[in-house]
Amino acid sequence: MDVGQVVTVVGFLVSIFAILFGIAALMWQINNQSNRLEAKIETYAKELRDEIKEQGKYLEGKIETQGRELRNEIIEQGRRVSQAELDQARINGVNSVLLQQTHTHEAPGEGD
Repeated sequence: MDVGQVVTVVGFLVSIFAILFGIAALMWQINNQSNRLEAKIETYAKELRDEIKEQGKYLEGKIETQGRELRNEIIEQGRRVSQAELDQARINGVNSVLLQQTHTHEAPGEGD
């Protein structure tokens, strides 16, 4: 082998080594970026999970509050209805007594 061929072979080997080194550096950079992105994704995911939990607790509290308010409103409506029924029963009783008194105090022959 003459010197020209050796220089060509060495140049070729250096080029191959440079290409391999470039590929390795590129792979290292891609891996490094991948790790950073993975860490960011994990951080965002944790933040989202925490936010979802917080919103869930808030909504759960609102639902419980609304449930209590509705139960209290239903109970109050039940009381009002019961009171109205009692009032109506009293009115019916008074009317019944008045009708009986009216019929018993009518003069004979007036009611017929």
